[in-house]
Amino acid sequence: MCIKLVIFDNDGVLCDAREIHFDSLNMAIVEWQERSAFHDYSITEEEHIKIYNGLPTLVKLDLLTKNKRLPVESYKVIDRLKQEYTTKLIKEKIKAKDYTHIHEVLSWLRAKGYQIHCASNCSPDTLHLMLEMAGHKQYFHRIFSNVDVKKCKPDPEIYLKSAYIAGVHPFDVLVVEDSPKGIAAVRAAHMNLLQVDSPKQVTLDSVRSTIETIDNYNDQYQGK
Repeated sequence: MCIKLVIFDNDGVLCDAREIHFDSLNMAIVEWQERSAFHDYSITEEEHIKIYNGLPTLVKLDLLTKNKRLPVESYKVIDRLKQEYTTKLIKEKIKAKDYTHIHEVLSWLRAKGYQIHCASNCSPDTLHLMLEMAGHKQYFHRIFSNVDVKKCKPDPEIYLKSAYIAGVHPFDVLVVEDSPKGIAAVRAAHMNLLQVDSPKQVTLDSVRSTIETIDNYNDQYQGK
């Protein structure tokens, strides 16, 4: 056994997008509130990190209904507004020059013959735009978004589907993840994990050394 496929989450791994999703959701909620004259349903940064980060927009809205009684009839308008604000903020804040160290990682992986996938809870429009603006999209063999699965992370479906399409056993997959929900999905899929706290930690040294460590361990285990 050895690593054949490397899967990257997007938000917090390939792109620094936490604030974009936090700001765009609150901006959409505030605009809807102003139109509808309802009380405040916006979330704090602490709430976003602990509860909502890494989830698709409609799942976040469903949680807001459960936690803050956000009216269900607001979903369609807020979802549309959030997408508009997200697109605007991505174009303003995501710059390829900030991610040249990740381009180096992706370029090295391709040169070494690894399959490279991206698997994210993002909507396809948001995901593809973010990858383009960051200069990442050209490196990936496959890109999976929330429309490609029935269950989002922390369910392992998106990672298992990625491995299945690549024709690779889960034991031969390395996933680069940052969020608790994503990490739970990796563990449920029985894949190898490289946990990072931000895109700054996605370096050639960290990825290469992780792959070497896993491959060396597997070689020793098989040799026994």
